[in-house]
Amino acid sequence: WVVELKIVVISVEYRLAPEHPHPAPSEDCYAGLLWTAEHAQDLGIDLTQISVAGVSAGGGLAAATALMARDRHGPKLQGQLLVCPMLDDRDQTLSTLQ
Repeated sequence: WVVELKIVVISVEYRLAPEHPHPAPSEDCYAGLLWTAEHAQDLGIDLTQISVAGVSAGGGLAAATALMARDRHGPKLQGQLLVCPMLDDRDQTLSTLQ
């Protein structure tokens, strides 16, 4: 799909918990977004078309990155794709308690 849609994908390597607790992973992802925006022209990226995406914990980090971009007046995002995101770190769902 990347080739067919002519999109650029950036994968951010972030520090993992528990060795690096919150907010380290979120800050790493936001730093990746800032780096991408700063180098957009060199990478052939249209700044008006930047989105974030992630699966599971990565989905939670993508959501956090979007909120950080909004709150810190960072790069404007076109959208976000969150696949089975971990959004509630309290982990008090029925399935978890069972």
